[in-house]
Amino acid sequence: MAAVVAFGPGGAGSSTSRSGRPLAPIQPVQPVGPQGGGTSGTSGTGTGGSVSAIGPNGAPLAFVATFSGSSLSRSKWNPYITDAAASGQPWNSNGQGGSSPAGGPDLQDLEYDLPSQVRVDGGLQLTARRQATPGVLGNGPLTYPWRSGAVSTYGKFEFDGGYLSVTARMPTGSGLWPSVFLLPGYSMAGHPDGNEIDLFEGGYLGQGPPADNVAWHLHVNGRVVGGVVDVGSRLSAGYHTYGLDWVPGKSITWYFDGRRIAQVTSATVAIPNEPMELIVDLQVANSATASFHDQVDAATPSTATMDVRRIAVYSTS
Repeated sequence: MAAVVAFGPGGAGSSTSRSGRPLAPIQPVQPVGPQGGGTSGTSGTGTGGSVSAIGPNGAPLAFVATFSGSSLSRSKWNPYITDAAASGQPWNSNGQGGSSPAGGPDLQDLEYDLPSQVRVDGGLQLTARRQATPGVLGNGPLTYPWRSGAVSTYGKFEFDGGYLSVTARMPTGSGLWPSVFLLPGYSMAGHPDGNEIDLFEGGYLGQGPPADNVAWHLHVNGRVVGGVVDVGSRLSAGYHTYGLDWVPGKSITWYFDGRRIAQVTSATVAIPNEPMELIVDLQVANSATASFHDQVDAATPSTATMDVRRIAVYSTS
């Protein structure tokens, strides 16, 4: 397994976070070698298997989504992105149930998220499609060249520390940007906050082929730590399990198919201790990301899907 590599100035996160807040360059952290422990469930091409009642961190199951049936459970999910800073309102909504990344002067996304791009059919399917889509950015209209899907648990579920496990198959194609991340939840509404924990982001440059790279980050107090790991496996070839063990105020450890690939402790940066929501989305990167992410090209499929089979959170919060 390749060592963790951290971005320097000008790399990912050097301008804004997802919510548009300015951030400092990503700070380096020490690599984490191929160590065991904290298995996140399934590996390789498995599809998730059964859900344990007790997690790798010893905490009970607090949230589970196996995406059975044929429709998104609205008791667990919103078909848009929001956060505490937005008080639960969809980011840049066009009033038709959609949302776009919060963005800013350096908008890094080609897609506008619509509920129609979210399906449940043997799993949660977020589909990006190359199609002109009317949306909004800030106070004005904007036509996005792609449409895609996103879901969030804001107002439905949040947790303050625990073990998050996500089993998914990633889409194929340059410029596609699947991700799973945490932002302040509804209990933090009205509080200024810049924290964000990225369990996974795909398509990043920095190690092996972008299709084999797992990017991880922590945004906190205007700082970013993170890196890219070449896991030696094509993330679109089968289902893999992405794990995150968050100990509030102490540490965050990232896993891929049960292997520990990265860790940040309070000795390096403050570790969040606040309720956070879960967000899953499929972005499409534009040229503003060229320093850290691959780009859409002629070979990028006009339709691509991120398929999530299982999400589980083990927490006492």
